[in-house]
Amino acid sequence: MLYNLTLQTANTTSAVMAEKEAFITLFNKAREELGSLFKSVTTDGSLSIRAFMKKDTSGVKHLLDIWHLAKNLSKNIKAKCRNKVIHILRSL
Repeated sequence: MLYNLTLQTANTTSAVMAEKEAFITLFNKAREELGSLFKSVTTDGSLSIRAFMKKDTSGVKHLLDIWHLAKNLSKNIKAKCRNKVIHILRSL
């Protein structure tokens, strides 16, 4: 099920706050309409949304969308490889 919300950003202090406000509004709407059928939500992994999901969402899994998951995986692999090369070079 998809939900859509248009939010006036002039009513918020920042884009980050607008994103969080919109997410919480939609999250609560989905929880109200779906009840126990509401099992998971997929987002881009915004820090403010992650924080909300850790404390206020009993029983609902927070998943990272595939594009951001691939981006983070690539970034982490590059960092690990870079660290390994540095370690090898230092041992020479």
